[in-house]
Amino acid sequence: MAINLLDTLSQAVTPDILQGLARCVGESDGAVRSGVSSLLPALLGGLASKATTPSGAGGVLSMLQGQQVDSGLVGTIGSLLGSGQTGSLMQLGTSLLSGLFGSDKLSGIGSAVASISSIKASSAGNLIAMVTPLAFALLKRVIGQNGLDAGGLASMLAGQADNLGGGKQNAA
Repeated sequence: MAINLLDTLSQAVTPDILQGLARCVGESDGAVRSGVSSLLPALLGGLASKATTPSGAGGVLSMLQGQQVDSGLVGTIGSLLGSGQTGSLMQLGTSLLSGLFGSDKLSGIGSAVASISSIKASSAGNLIAMVTPLAFALLKRVIGQNGLDAGGLASMLAGQADNLGGGKQNAA
């Protein structure tokens, strides 16, 4: 499948969404753009890594197709960010991230995004928690549009290695 998920996700984070995220986390638009740009490959890489086994692929598919992941968020996140009512969004993002990476890895991911984008660690944590549900919602939409099962999802994610800048996924 020739879909570039990183481009798809990056294009979904429009300038208006970036401005809304920047207002919510109290950082500049440029710093938030940098944070999102560093986060999206990490999310896709985490999903691809988890989906390398049949049971892992099934778990990723279940996570993305779960009831808590709302594919309609792609169209409504701008108004949600504008309202400042982001608590439930951040709670969902934290839960999704814990399921993907494990709760013990969350502070490390926040520190890495903060370091790369030159924002405060607390801002990075909030940014990650708000962007993750959006990314998962978009991926849920892609899964539905392409009628993917766990094997198809694993194949699509495995095919993203070149888009993520790593050729074959390397353990860090």
